[in-house]
Amino acid sequence: MKKVLSFILVLSMVLGSFGMAFAAPAAGSDIAGHQNEKAILRLNKLGIVKGDDRGFAPDASITRAEFAVLVVRALGLEGSANVAKGETQFTDVTMTNGYDWATGAINVATRLGYIQGYGNGKFGPGDNIKYEDAITLLVRILGYEPAAQEKGGYPVGYLVVAEQDIDMTDHVKGNTGEAATRGAVFQLLDNALTKPLMIQTGYGDEKKYVVSGQKGTGTEKQTILTNKLGIDEIEGRVTANFRVSSRLKANEIEITIVEDKKATTEKYKVSEDIDVDALLGLEVTAWEDKDDVLFRYEVDTDEEDVIYDTVAKAGASEKEVKLVVEDDEFEWADDAKVYVNNKEVKAKDFDEIKDYAYGRVVLDEYGDVAFAYFFEFDAKMQGMALKVKDDEIEFISIDTADEDLIELDKAEKVYVFNADFSAASLKDIKEGTAVFGWIDGDDNYYIVIKNEVVEGKLESVRVRDGRLTIDGKNIGKAPIAIYSDNEGKEYKEWLTDSATSENDIEDFVDEKIKVILDLAGKAMVLTTDANVTSNTVYGLATHLKDDSRSPILTVFTSEGKEIEYKFEDRADARKLGTWIENIDKAGNKDEYTAVEFKLNKDGEIAKGEIKANATESTLDAKESKDKYVSVGGKKYYIRENTVVVKALNNKEKQELKPSLIKYDDIVNRSIAAGEQAIIIGEEGKNADLIVFVNPAFEAKDDVKHGLVTGDVNSKGGKYRVEIAVAGEAKAVEYIVDSRTAVKKGDLVKFSLNNKGEVTDIESFNANDKSEVVKVDARDSDYLQIGGKWKLVDKNAVIYQVDKDGKLDGTSRLNRISSKDTVVFVEDKDGVIQVLVVTTEFTKEAGNGNTTPEGTVTAKVYGKYDASETKITFEVKDKDNNWNVTTEYEITKDTIFVDIDGKVVESIRDNTTPVRNAIAKVGNKVIEVVLTKNKTVDSIYQIEK
Repeated sequence: MKKVLSFILVLSMVLGSFGMAFAAPAAGSDIAGHQNEKAILRLNKLGIVKGDDRGFAPDASITRAEFAVLVVRALGLEGSANVAKGETQFTDVTMTNGYDWATGAINVATRLGYIQGYGNGKFGPGDNIKYEDAITLLVRILGYEPAAQEKGGYPVGYLVVAEQDIDMTDHVKGNTGEAATRGAVFQLLDNALTKPLMIQTGYGDEKKYVVSGQKGTGTEKQTILTNKLGIDEIEGRVTANFRVSSRLKANEIEITIVEDKKATTEKYKVSEDIDVDALLGLEVTAWEDKDDVLFRYEVDTDEEDVIYDTVAKAGASEKEVKLVVEDDEFEWADDAKVYVNNKEVKAKDFDEIKDYAYGRVVLDEYGDVAFAYFFEFDAKMQGMALKVKDDEIEFISIDTADEDLIELDKAEKVYVFNADFSAASLKDIKEGTAVFGWIDGDDNYYIVIKNEVVEGKLESVRVRDGRLTIDGKNIGKAPIAIYSDNEGKEYKEWLTDSATSENDIEDFVDEKIKVILDLAGKAMVLTTDANVTSNTVYGLATHLKDDSRSPILTVFTSEGKEIEYKFEDRADARKLGTWIENIDKAGNKDEYTAVEFKLNKDGEIAKGEIKANATESTLDAKESKDKYVSVGGKKYYIRENTVVVKALNNKEKQELKPSLIKYDDIVNRSIAAGEQAIIIGEEGKNADLIVFVNPAFEAKDDVKHGLVTGDVNSKGGKYRVEIAVAGEAKAVEYIVDSRTAVKKGDLVKFSLNNKGEVTDIESFNANDKSEVVKVDARDSDYLQIGGKWKLVDKNAVIYQVDKDGKLDGTSRLNRISSKDTVVFVEDKDGVIQVLVVTTEFTKEAGNGNTTPEGTVTAKVYGKYDASETKITFEVKDKDNNWNVTTEYEITKDTIFVDIDGKVVESIRDNTTPVRNAIAKVGNKVIEVVLTKNKTVDSIYQIEK
């Protein structure tokens, strides 16, 4: 009876825990907008991450005990952990010292070998888990430990496997040696759930480890989700949603699954956070929870196989379709699924698809069109938005070149999409937005938008097709386009076969123009006035002249210069004066006021249409990959039309001297946390204006690694130098701050700031003997140095030097052997990025700089003076070559044993007796014990 009762108790605990695994996501304001928000919510839905009295606390550190609990939950073993609660093998994890909640998880995780103690009876439950340890444990759980050991073991081998083999570090921030944040661990764990497990096949001599499901292994794919948590996995192509099938609801999709060359189509419900329009036509792997709802997915279609394009004028045929941008013809796959305006088109009717239909085209593995989703737009609903209200969109029609309206109040529903068919809204339509629409039979309005503008100097126009060259960039003309030569007051049809039209466009050469691009990235609307597509001006106020009947505001704008604007209404100037009164009319500024205003038809600041903002915000850190700045986690996206200004450019004088920061010089660079800026824009959407107020402000690239391949020279008033950078195809010129900043042959680490200048540079020269090390062995892309394997990046810069230590051209990794000496630069993960082979130089100079440790055969190098506390040895390597090492320190612990076995040692920390004994040795062969800290442990004289 007791056995039955015990079994029922265990079963209830296991089943009870399993039921909790699908608890509804907890609302957590502390993760709203966080980069790991989606991962945390998915783990919360699975019951793996539940939060505590701090919420989810994504930026806090995580302890080893907490990590053990996460791992056990992720493996579906929480029920077992509940049963295993009690005393552990560790003296610091007991029921009475506050870790009763973790004892079961630690017992399970350690017995399964996923996590280990410190080896002294301690587990360290309250210790923060390091980033590399979290990586190591998850790699082990996924079964990839054999692969990690082959690549160097802990920690580099595990880091390499996680990043390159498993692709587990996407959206993860972390550095080796530092405590991992909860958010980073949650993201790592979420990424790991869907990765194929590495499993053992065969036994004895036949035993090997393979990635489950990998082609040729004869195994089925296994993941934590499917094999540990019992989650169903579905693989196939999304072939329908509620827009194209009346059988489906808004939260349902159809997936076509092909097995053994037989296709079946099944209907699935999806969670509310899944955009069913964004998935249409794509191959996906999706996972279904216990309620038969798809709660997560991964896109399997390669990015290059998804094309957003317009059908060329040649139209489609039953066999092929030609696209405008790709300028190529694609064959239809035999079982191609095609929709036009949400209605399925059969293969025999493919040639009826209209010219300029736009949509998503998905290619199969053979490069044929497997799926297409096109919209054929109404000619009267295409153009450039001027004004947007709740009930209408005022726009310039590219069909008539006149103003027109899209009357939204007549629509049953209005659906707005971005150019990639992801969900958008009416709020995303602004002045200058390209809009394209059509209406279905139920009076639903479908509108696709694009906000992409190109501004610059028009350098040339190709007459035959209207192709523009703007600041060196070529842009094709859209099939239907309009232009304005009078500041947007009037538009005309732009025809390539019209002499008048072409002559007008050619007249714009050498003038600044603004071009609105259509969905295919072609020039749709062209104007010579930079403000015409958006009569809203954003800038930094620099002067207000309000002592006359015609007050004037001077503003530094997106044109990169100060422009004067008159006021339509003087009352606006007086109101602005209260905002701007601290701006000294003499030009010295201690306050900064950003402004936005609209212009009337006369180019004046329109009545009641000016706003000012002088509130400085403290920015969060911005990583180089972030396309936004954020304040307290609230994002403001940087777009090409965002005006970015640096207010002060004189560090000594706090003087207003604004300058523009280009889009490319800010969007792909990092910004340190704590920078002060004024931001105008809508939270969660675009920043219209960003004004940085710190005179020392710099946005920086990620760290680059390179080799200086030329001498510093002066050009255009700046110092420039050629550097070969890891990951770049060829050496290019960079700007440095002085002629002595670097020299030819320097191995460097550096960043680029928003001015394109080298900053934060660290360097040493290739012939710096103190940096030279000996290669013990090479295995494929790995070098063994000092007994440890180091990975050489596939894009590493590899050079060699001659006998004089001068650069002697490039080299290859496969030419390096154990006879070589090298200098190198590695990244934060220990991967070599720059490598210079110094063998000829060190051979000629007799200086191998192998920095040995342990017991070696050696001679004292050069004439040694007993007054010196440091000594250099000539060490014999395994090839019986003598190479000079770096300097070693003689310490109070150093001993000297002469040829007769007499020991000389330091007395009362006085190293003089030992130093005198060494000086007497001369050039005799000795045996030296050296430490990794470059100190001499002991010396034994073995030659008289």
